[in-house]
Amino acid sequence: MALQIGAVLIALAVTLIIFRPGVLLKSVYVFAEILNMQSIRESLDSEDPASYEYYQKLASVSENNYYMIEVFDPDGNTVYSNRERFLNSGDGDGIYYQTAENMYADGRSVRVFDLFDESVSFDEYEYSSGKTGGYYRYRVELKNGDTLRLWLPYYQVERNAGTASVLLTAFSLFSAALACAIILYSNMRFSRPVAAMAEITESMAKLDFSQKCVSYPQTDVQNLGENINILSESLSETLDELQDKNEKLTEELEHSALVDESRKSFIANVSHELKTPIAIIQGYAEGLKLGINSDPEGSEEYCDIILEETGKMNRIVMDLLNLEKLESGSYVPTRETLDLSAMIKGQLAAFSMMFNDNGITLIDRVPDGLTVHSDERTILLVLQNFLSNAVSNISGKKIVQLTVDDDLDTYRVSVYNSGEPIAEDELDKIWYSFYKSSKKRKNEDFHFGLGLPIVKAIQKRLGRECGVVNEYGGVRFWFDVDK
Repeated sequence: MALQIGAVLIALAVTLIIFRPGVLLKSVYVFAEILNMQSIRESLDSEDPASYEYYQKLASVSENNYYMIEVFDPDGNTVYSNRERFLNSGDGDGIYYQTAENMYADGRSVRVFDLFDESVSFDEYEYSSGKTGGYYRYRVELKNGDTLRLWLPYYQVERNAGTASVLLTAFSLFSAALACAIILYSNMRFSRPVAAMAEITESMAKLDFSQKCVSYPQTDVQNLGENINILSESLSETLDELQDKNEKLTEELEHSALVDESRKSFIANVSHELKTPIAIIQGYAEGLKLGINSDPEGSEEYCDIILEETGKMNRIVMDLLNLEKLESGSYVPTRETLDLSAMIKGQLAAFSMMFNDNGITLIDRVPDGLTVHSDERTILLVLQNFLSNAVSNISGKKIVQLTVDDDLDTYRVSVYNSGEPIAEDELDKIWYSFYKSSKKRKNEDFHFGLGLPIVKAIQKRLGRECGVVNEYGGVRFWFDVDK
């Protein structure tokens, strides 16, 4: 902005130099003097040349103007002249003295002005004797027959024009400087705030609402800045709300897709789990009907296999019913005082035959006399599923160990089984229904049915936690029970 103001001032200075206002003003002053001389002529025309007022008027003109005046009658006699006044002024080198002394003998006409009046002549003279300067001469014949001549030196016109030129130039430069100061002040008070607001609105268009308008002293600009800030905050809040809703919608869509995928996977897994025992039952039933194995022992074996597979089907159906009740909230757990130690030992006794058949060593580290306030049915389901899962996935030293840890308001019951650890990226996935691990063990997939999802649903329904951790030589599953 400062460079622009400097350019304006330089342009103004160059304009004043090129157009030379002094030359123009000189012509203006000459024209003004002509008008003044014409008015003197008119005032003299209105007077009687024989009257006292006529001579008084001439004296007044001489007194109030810088003219040398001469009036001649029709016979050439001098009626009035103030030439002697200038000759006797004592200023031998003065401009007026030179004009009075040389106005007849030393001068040549260099310019004749056309005044649109044939009775009037106005000429410009220069000294021809090498002296600088010159004068203007006005000549006219009055109505009374007298001839009026007025002389005006260059100096008077040039001095007036020069003085006016200096004043005009100074005034122009002062006005330009003042205008530039006003522009600069306006720029600082108005243009800059508006430019800053323009930058802020440009940032807002790019969804950047971090910039804010500062406070300005002008009421209108301040109101505009405050409105922009309000708009910025409103747009920022709206954008944040839209982003939150978009994130929630994305999560809901992802969850919906996951639920849909889980539903399809669940149906496929249930179908697969039921397909195998149904096929076995069907095959052995057809064998009995066709008498393939007619001896009593063979028939009894077929019946035992059919009963075993129907038992598997029954467990799957019961697990599905239990899971549906827990997840839908239709099952309402009770709160009663229970002997946790006795419940755990009772389940260990129920699984003792299974432990013996599979060569499993049981380590019971559950203290006696532990009481809890919870639902008996759900605790038994959790214990049964954890023990069943331990038997299904045991390997190595074939050890199953039960412990109970006191954790302030709860007891943490843990079931450890020796065997291969679960992959870290699958520790959360095994709680899904019918999850199958991709890790091989003895040429078979790790397979988890409905037991762990049921445990998860029970603990969620009771408002307590459960989990799994890999430990040295095996895996430990745990769940919390209220004291």
